[in-house]
Amino acid sequence: MKIKTSRLILTVLLSLSLTGASMAQGRFSVYVGVGGMYYLGDLKETALPDFKTVKLAINAGVHYDINTRWGVQLHYLHGMLAGDDGYASAASKQLRGLKFNTKIDELSLRITFNILREKVGRVVPYITAGGGMFHFNPTADGMALQPLGTEGQYIAIGDYPAPYSLWQFVIPVGLGVRYRFNCNWGVKLEGVYHITFTDYIDDVSTYYPDPTLLLASPGGATSVYYSDPTGARLLRSNRGSADKKDSYIDLSLSLIYYIGRCDGRNAKGDRYQNCEDLYKNLH
Repeated sequence: MKIKTSRLILTVLLSLSLTGASMAQGRFSVYVGVGGMYYLGDLKETALPDFKTVKLAINAGVHYDINTRWGVQLHYLHGMLAGDDGYASAASKQLRGLKFNTKIDELSLRITFNILREKVGRVVPYITAGGGMFHFNPTADGMALQPLGTEGQYIAIGDYPAPYSLWQFVIPVGLGVRYRFNCNWGVKLEGVYHITFTDYIDDVSTYYPDPTLLLASPGGATSVYYSDPTGARLLRSNRGSADKKDSYIDLSLSLIYYIGRCDGRNAKGDRYQNCEDLYKNLH
């Protein structure tokens, strides 16, 4: 039975959070959040978001406090990325007529560093960075683009690129602020830039393939159309640019639940009377 990627990752996070609850001693927390995300690549003109392509994103994770400054977390992100030459201001990009959208499922292990020591009632800015994997599958008009080889990936002759993998490495780096209402509840606002090692999130990277050879490839006429839907190849040689890899940004607001914060035991076996006792134990 085939299990969806997002459901599998959420199951893993839930299992880890339940394990953490039994081992927490006040150091584990879980969180869920919602926000927006957008992509940067060949179908995006500027670093600022085009609000037509900002899409909903959700996240969840398990966090472990190493001490009052350092922490480690397993983070899951699910959302959508999109791009469309129809939103471009440059006439040459409008002429190209390419578009895409893709679901993103990312699982990463991150380190966090609190710029201020955390305590109840304090706004704590922090830095986060880590590494992980993400899955994507660009489509246009509901048609999966990777199997079509729109840049000649399945042409047997010539110097064409190899088919790209739908699983890729990612390095998330970001900033956030966190606020604790009490020992058990808090919120965080976080912005993260996701560095990738692929230029094909949007299925666009290099040059237009020979349409005659592309027609003879497994995708046939469908590949020819989605490679160059407007016939722009006659007016421009490049389909995209491989100078920079694609990337994406997400901004989210998350609700945090701190497991056992006021019902743990310190190193001496005494119960914590309040969160300050817990933090003293974590120094």
